[in-house]
Amino acid sequence: MKTAFWVCLSLCIGFVLGLLWREFKQFYTAIQRPAQKESCRVFCPCCRQLLVAGQSACWDGKDGLVYYTCECGVQSRWDFDPPVPVLIGVTRTI
Repeated sequence: MKTAFWVCLSLCIGFVLGLLWREFKQFYTAIQRPAQKESCRVFCPCCRQLLVAGQSACWDGKDGLVYYTCECGVQSRWDFDPPVPVLIGVTRTI
């Protein structure tokens, strides 16, 4: 009789530990998921065209700013260090 009690108790404890382990794994994998890649879009201040590195001339300056030259001939300077891109200045090149 005592043996059946201990077998039943060990099975119940094993079942509870299995449920707790499953919940822990789900919680841990939810925390460890990689964050989505952050991205933003900047537009030409004159013609409102999307400034993309592949379509417009783009380069990093020595001052830490990113320079874009749009197809309409406007060169813009952007600072990406703040939480949102900040337009620093605009110059006409044509």
